[in-house]
Amino acid sequence: MTTAHAVDPLHVQGANETTGRGALRRLLRVTWLQHRGACLALFALFAVLVAAIVVEWTRADASYVAFVGDGCVGHLDASTCNNEALALGGGIDFQTIGTVLAALPVLVGVFVGAPLVAREIESGTFRFAWTQATSRTPLVVATLGMLAGLVTVLAVVLGLVFGGWYAHLYEVVLSPIYSDWQATLFAATWWMLAAWALMALAIGTLLGTLIARTVAAMATTAGVLVALVVGGRLLLPHLLDVGAHVTRLPGPIGTMAIGAINSPVEGGWPFPVGSWVARSWLTGPHGHVLGIGAIQHVSSELSSRTARTGDRWLSVHHDAFRVAYQPPGHFWMFQGVEGLVVLGIAACCVMATRRLLVRRAAP
Repeated sequence: MTTAHAVDPLHVQGANETTGRGALRRLLRVTWLQHRGACLALFALFAVLVAAIVVEWTRADASYVAFVGDGCVGHLDASTCNNEALALGGGIDFQTIGTVLAALPVLVGVFVGAPLVAREIESGTFRFAWTQATSRTPLVVATLGMLAGLVTVLAVVLGLVFGGWYAHLYEVVLSPIYSDWQATLFAATWWMLAAWALMALAIGTLLGTLIARTVAAMATTAGVLVALVVGGRLLLPHLLDVGAHVTRLPGPIGTMAIGAINSPVEGGWPFPVGSWVARSWLTGPHGHVLGIGAIQHVSSELSSRTARTGDRWLSVHHDAFRVAYQPPGHFWMFQGVEGLVVLGIAACCVMATRRLLVRRAAP
């Protein structure tokens, strides 16, 4: 005789959900135990950077009252005000903290991403991990998800705190001494810092899976990420020429040179505040770009003329001085495009890592 035993479907569903949540909690706990050293190191670096920014921010706020009292707002041409502005902005401390923030993705990739899988493969615990009840995908998602979430939160907070420090100084006091378009600040916004940190984590994990040796993976990751960071800094001025507004000006302004300029807008230039001047050139009667010899001749003629007579001379000879610049409204457009490209690279690295892990786990 056979006895049938019916089980309530809702009970089974609830048990499965409970089991799933319990498994996820266990995965997160194991992930934390395995990588708590790297996580704690990130927390320590985060605390140091936040403390340094807060100290400089407090000092700058205290000095701002004296800066305004001396009538220096909008009058940085005087040597006294210029020196006060540099001191108010933090000078070397500002650039140092910005450089460390720009290097943060490299540290994440080398000390968090590269050892993530390489250490398990090298120590022989990799295959044991895949033979447990937990399938491959949840383990990969739990490990990378936890670390990626931590890295994202820390990067976003750092970017916001750093941006809050220099935003007022840039907009009110130090313009154009500092500019969001400069490579250091461009890479240190909350969005870009988080995107690059996630890409570094993904690249380090992929290289660690490929190389399967912790030290070698860390060294390779450091080389690749440093090359990407430096390459990004060198490529940025050229990218900022894409989609730039082109305008005709009445002859060179001040010390504006012909060719690549890559400079924030200075006082007296007819561009919106917050713009970035990419390059300038001279064109002839038919709109063609003048060569070096012609540029030297035109520059010599303009050097002894005022702006009005110089513009008249250019018009008579059918020459024109043209400038390409990025208006301030394009800043977040560039941030968005670069960030999406960086996150796309990170997603590709994660998918490639998962395929490699599945192949390694196969008998």
